[in-house]
Amino acid sequence: MVNLRELIQSLTGKKPADTISEIQRLQALAADMDREVADSETELAQIAARRQQLLLDDADEALADDEARTGVLRRNIERAGLGRQRIAEELVEAKKAHRAARVTAFRAERDDIVRRLDGAMTAAVAVNDQARAWYDRVEAELGHHAIGSEFGGAIAFPFFAGEFVDAFRRNLSQMAGPRPVEPPAAAAVKQPASPKFASRPGPGGVVRPAAKPRPALPKKPPAGHSRVQVLRAGYESPSGEQLRAGDQVDLPEEVAQAAAQAGAVELCEVEA
Repeated sequence: MVNLRELIQSLTGKKPADTISEIQRLQALAADMDREVADSETELAQIAARRQQLLLDDADEALADDEARTGVLRRNIERAGLGRQRIAEELVEAKKAHRAARVTAFRAERDDIVRRLDGAMTAAVAVNDQARAWYDRVEAELGHHAIGSEFGGAIAFPFFAGEFVDAFRRNLSQMAGPRPVEPPAAAAVKQPASPKFASRPGPGGVVRPAAKPRPALPKKPPAGHSRVQVLRAGYESPSGEQLRAGDQVDLPEEVAQAAAQAGAVELCEVEA
């Protein structure tokens, strides 16, 4: 028999901290209510089936017992219905609480993933800068073709440019929601002032930023410098400036000689 008072007390008591356990408890109570109703309806059907025979047999005592039992069973079904309704309401709230708890847990997990992805990109940017510096040093000292012949295919070094890093960090910011991921200062990537990029890739298959107009050179190079003309696109000066074929630049004499021997530049004659 359903004890509605005890049932309501169990629903209004202290809830388990584990939302899954609370949902399972409520579902078990609901199953108990459903079984109670099913058992009561089965017994009511049995009473109804034998009533006619009891009337014919003048079994008044048995009829009285069945009628009393019928009242108990019907009240039991009514109580179970009220209890089932209360359980359903509590179950909705328990599922909401469980969802909120899972959202909080997933948000914390997401924040950890974003931090680790940001750290991975920071490390990748640093290594990428090292790779590009290595490429340029080899090219300046040994020549562009030496990269492929001496280092077994390193000519296709998988560099990535600044716009790739920007897009990656924008995705991280979107993933992190209203709290944008601020890249560490050490992971800053040099960005061109212009958003336009050259249509042809430079060394290593990297699409590098289109060069901005360069300031005019002085009439004569500074002392200890030689004026050179760049022979191929993608040459990078010691200051980090990206140069195009045909650009002229003043380089320290030792650097200019090494780059000329490597076939990256040619020395220019400057009028005295």
